[in-house]
Amino acid sequence: MNKKGFTLVELIVSFVLIATISIFLFQIVSIISTIYSEQGIKTELVLEQSNISNFINKDIYQNEQSNNYVKRVVMVNDNQVDIKFKNGNTKSLFINRKNNSIKYGNYTQKFLNGTVIGNIDVDLNYISESDLKYNGVSTIKIPITYGNINANFDILAVIRFSSSEYAFSVEDDVEYITYSKYNDGDPIYFNVTTGTKCTQQEQETNYTNNDVYNALNTGCMRFFAFLDNEYMPSVNMILDHNVVLSLNRPDSLTAFKTATSSWQGVLSPDNHSQFFTDAESRTTTLNSNWASEGYKARFITGEEVAQIIGRPFDHAAAVTNDWVYLDGALGSDPLWQTQVASSSNESSYWWLYSYLTSCPNYGCRYNNPDTYTTWAYWTDDKTVGTYYYYWTVNNQGKLLADGDGNLKGARPVIKVLKSLLIDS
Repeated sequence: MNKKGFTLVELIVSFVLIATISIFLFQIVSIISTIYSEQGIKTELVLEQSNISNFINKDIYQNEQSNNYVKRVVMVNDNQVDIKFKNGNTKSLFINRKNNSIKYGNYTQKFLNGTVIGNIDVDLNYISESDLKYNGVSTIKIPITYGNINANFDILAVIRFSSSEYAFSVEDDVEYITYSKYNDGDPIYFNVTTGTKCTQQEQETNYTNNDVYNALNTGCMRFFAFLDNEYMPSVNMILDHNVVLSLNRPDSLTAFKTATSSWQGVLSPDNHSQFFTDAESRTTTLNSNWASEGYKARFITGEEVAQIIGRPFDHAAAVTNDWVYLDGALGSDPLWQTQVASSSNESSYWWLYSYLTSCPNYGCRYNNPDTYTTWAYWTDDKTVGTYYYYWTVNNQGKLLADGDGNLKGARPVIKVLKSLLIDS
């Protein structure tokens, strides 16, 4: 019987072949494993990208559908951008690098460990000459990368906007879009019937400085700008007289709404919230929902009056004894309770209290020739410690607290796009 075995050379060759095949198979398995792992990472990142991008864009779209469009985007820093909506709400898009996550409003999306989140970038493009409601698009982009994976996982939010109302700013320094700025007390002649700036003829025929009676509420009227800045596409302005003569505060609201209900060309007024402390030292928040309750105009606030005259004033702490003269800062009284303006010394803030009874005796420019009962108007701030006292502006040029059952007038504040006030 012939017996033949493997030679040493054959064994060595066999081992080499097996080793080569094993290494080759290991490489194939490793490559396949890497491919599956990379595909899994891609899938996970695509899902994370989709979740946060869809959430942001859906929220912006839904707000837009209810006419709560984006009015301003503020680039706070590389990690945060604030999106400000028409109704006054702000939602922040924020990168939390410590937790490797991105947050928008109350929604947080965490990313895979090892993901690199880049800096926020904001860009915009718009057509200056266009009749479209939305003539521009702003994009907010956040780059997302992972290792050597060559794929696009960037977060992208898209905002349609109207260039007449939209502002983009970097740390409150507007970079692309700026607007004209009105100084406090600048007169603006606006026709509330047509919703347009008054023509020269309207000013001459519908309006005469010395013949404006309280309660006039149609056609071309004179307003005064206040607390404006160049970052805002609209301006707040207060009428030079009262449209409601003398009612207690609760009744004046109904009459005020009726008197301004047909006004055109005005934006929804800003809602107002005040932190209020009652007589029992209980703190609550008082809300004036001017916009949601269908008003075309609102009351000025006591705090806004104080800001105009440069007086420190906290509506959450001011009590009835904290009354001030508008021009009191010109006197020697640190409490601003010494009258300075007079019939021979015109007030710097005459435009805040003209057309009140006998106000020229206290520094205003125009008297009220219609009635001797209109000597003040309501603001939107209460005084601390009582539910029935509100701040008023009176004919002596005072920011003064008075009971809500007393008779005062109502003077409208409206908000108008600056683009409507430009001469054609």
